[in-house]
Amino acid sequence: ETSGLDRVRSMKPEDKARLRHQYEKRSFLGHFARMDRSNDGALTREEMLAYFSIMHAAFDADYDDVVTRDEAPTLLLRIKLLGRGFPAEGLTLKELSDRLDETFDFLDRNNNNKLGWPELLYTRAVPAIIKIDVAVTFEDRRL
Repeated sequence: ETSGLDRVRSMKPEDKARLRHQYEKRSFLGHFARMDRSNDGALTREEMLAYFSIMHAAFDADYDDVVTRDEAPTLLLRIKLLGRGFPAEGLTLKELSDRLDETFDFLDRNNNNKLGWPELLYTRAVPAIIKIDVAVTFEDRRL
């Protein structure tokens, strides 16, 4: 059986464009609900990495395995993981996975390999760890 990531990587450009539009419309809660495949109110490392891997493939419009600032969804442009923003040269899947892995390890305060709401809400008290820059606008994507 083909994985979700493989299906997205093999999509036609117009199908990827429709998928990108769906991602852009989702709220943080909408993204969380989609990531939480087990519907248990917590995210496993695998759920988080799988979701963002598929998102990365969906936004890689030119199929070069790098999401550039022009291709990136607002969500990826606005999130700073462990103080690092979106790279000017673009974001590879490996770099995104490494950043998510480090962030997951930091946030998993009780070491149960799941991120529950208390751990996710902890990020509000530690803004340097995961910072969502609400000032980013559409025009900022081309910087």
